[in-house]
Amino acid sequence: MLSYEPYIILLIGLFMDLTRFKIFVFEHDTLNKKKMLKFLSIGFMNKKIVHLVFQNQQKKLLKKKFHRKAILTNHPIIKDFTNKLFNHKKKIILIPTRHHFKKKLIESFVEKNYKFNFCILVKKSNLKKGLFLNYKNVKLKEFIKKEYISEVDAIYLPLDPLVYRYRISSWVYMGIAYNKKIILDNNFIYRFEKKRFPNHIILNEKKNINLKNSSSNNNKEIDRYNDLLIKNLKTIIINSKFKKNRRDGRVV
Repeated sequence: MLSYEPYIILLIGLFMDLTRFKIFVFEHDTLNKKKMLKFLSIGFMNKKIVHLVFQNQQKKLLKKKFHRKAILTNHPIIKDFTNKLFNHKKKIILIPTRHHFKKKLIESFVEKNYKFNFCILVKKSNLKKGLFLNYKNVKLKEFIKKEYISEVDAIYLPLDPLVYRYRISSWVYMGIAYNKKIILDNNFIYRFEKKRFPNHIILNEKKNINLKNSSSNNNKEIDRYNDLLIKNLKTIIINSKFKKNRRDGRVV
């Protein structure tokens, strides 16, 4: 199950004995303390439910705050079968921004890597403000088609560690699916993702970014990653404790 609406799980628990089933809940971007009602409702969910999380901070929060069982797993990567390699005279770096981003961080990155072109995704309100348009090598866009990712050479994610403390960035997995380099700042997000994807994750250092061509065997790497993910999930499900139905002895 997905945990976007914990209320539904609570409602089901009022009419069914959830201890009869093995229930695993995937925590994607759902441990948001700002959404207080949803966040606190996690503590009232059936204690037999196991949370599957994608990073260590989520696991620690669920264990410390709610005393709940959480198991660390990996996020699947959907392969892009239309991936193409472009040879640009000036490499293009995509910078997707959300509601929370540090303007100075992006400006510093653009100024330091002036040899590149940049496409910055911004909200409509920031598009009207004309943010970053004082740089000749920057274009602003409100939306892009998914296929546009094939045309860029790398993706810089100026992630605020406070905002992403208990969540993951889908751009990491999307970028890897398109065989792109992912540039991150030096924080726990970088350290966590670097261990899992050493060939794709690049540290944003004081010097200019060095972009090398990505491996042409990316699809094979993703296949191995997803196969291991499925294998581990099967092991988690099989090895988890279960309960027999007292009426007929079936495993449920």
